[in-house]
Formats: sequence, C-alpha cells, structure tokens
Amino acid sequence: MNVLKSGRMDHNLAEVIINRFVQRYPHLALELDEDIRAILPKAIFTDYDLLPLFLQEFCTYRNIEQEEIIGRHITSKYLEYRKEFLAVLLLLYHPEKIHGITRKRTWQGIQNTAAEVLQCSPKSLANFIPEVITWFQRYKDFRIITTEVHEVLLEKFIDREGCEKTRTYEGFTVRNTQTSIF
Repeated sequence: MNVLKSGRMDHNLAEVIINRFVQRYPHLALELDEDIRAILPKAIFTDYDLLPLFLQEFCTYRNIEQEEIIGRHITSKYLEYRKEFLAVLLLLYHPEKIHGITRKRTWQGIQNTAAEVLQCSPKSLANFIPEVITWFQRYKDFRIITTEVHEVLLEKFIDREGCEKTRTYEGFTVRNTQTSIF
C-alpha cells in the first residue's frame, strides 16, 4: 500500500475506511453509533472560561477547600481530588478520550486552562491524563464519584431539554453529541 510506504498513515485514510465501513455494513455502523452515543454525555462543553466555576462546584460537592488542590505542591491526599477533578473535566470537555473511544491527544487548550486554574504546569497535568483515564476505566469507586460530580455540573449548567447542535446557555457554548458519529 502506497499510503504506508513513508512510514506514516495518510490523514484521510481513517475517513476513507469509516466511509467504506458505513457503506458496506450500515447495520453495524448504526449499532456502533448507538453504543457510542449511549456512552457519551448528551452535552459537551467547549468554553474553557467555565473551568474556575467547575473547580468551585467540584470543591463544594467534595467538601474541600479550593486551596487544597491548587498549587504545585499538594499532599497525596488531595492529589486524588485533583485527579477526580481532571476526570470530571475530561467528561465535560473530551468524554471520548476518557471512555477510550479515541486516542487523539487531549486538547491543549483544556490542559493549559486547567493548569492556570490549578496553578501548576500544563506538562504535569498532561502526565496525569493517562493515569486518570486508567483510574476511570478500571476503578469503580473513582468512576462513580467522577460521574456523580459530572452529573451535578451538567444539571447546574445545562438545560437538558432539547440540546441543539451548538447553542449558548447563559453565554457558554456547548456542543451536542446526539448527532451521528459517522
């Protein structure tokens, strides 16, 4: 195959494969689409200006002070809270990543903004992301608490009735995952 000759894959190859799959196996594509949409939340946030509000709500829900998870040097007890907060952010902004649906890198914008909010380096947060994803996928208690906080934040910031593809809710942009992934 000429596409792989240079050692890297053509960026359009994945799209070609998906289109061929959908054409050839429409019933399987429909089943996969339904399965993936069932996993992903209905609304995904796109506005990073909400991160300080999410941190505030997270800390209130977990009954901790914001200062406990902010900064470069935090205790191991509060490091777990920081990981929970990062998992919640992934659920809010990049759920396909935390659910293992995509291997795409986490968006640089969310890492940088979260690092600003948490007053630590973006690189340290980037190093936590694989661990956070592993914890979410493997540890039931971790998944339960992060999912609970995620639901609380969605209830607080999203009107669940009739999410449009892109809409503004109290000035914040949200994208809807209810359209087909294929």
